[in-house]
Amino acid sequence: MSDQSGSPFSGLDKALLRSTQTRPADVHVPSEENDSQRLAASKTPKARKAPARPTPALIPATSVDPLDQMQQNLKTIGKEIYYVRVTPDEKARIEDVLHALKRRGLRTSANELGRIALNQLLADYEAHGDESVLVRVLARMRA
Repeated sequence: MSDQSGSPFSGLDKALLRSTQTRPADVHVPSEENDSQRLAASKTPKARKAPARPTPALIPATSVDPLDQMQQNLKTIGKEIYYVRVTPDEKARIEDVLHALKRRGLRTSANELGRIALNQLLADYEAHGDESVLVRVLARMRA
């Protein structure tokens, strides 16, 4: 007879412990890079990674539909946090819009609504500059 027990869970505790133990430095861990890529990377000096810059995706192109461009911008998941303070009236109006859209079968969120509005405002500014809604509103506020 064999010394192993018939339980499928036998030895499981040892397998779990192996994954949490530190590995010796001389153990080779296979990676996705092949040897030629690793060799080339070791010969080049390591450059400091530049901070991520926003892509100029909001600049409207003549051959691209603005709605397609905005949809592409919204597909990119936003990872940066940007808080905006709103008045109670503005918040109620946003909730009304969200509720009306939900009744029409268009489920969305306040975050998505805000990103659409922001992308539209930025695209208008990039396309029209001093004649954009943003500049005209700010000029009236400071007049």
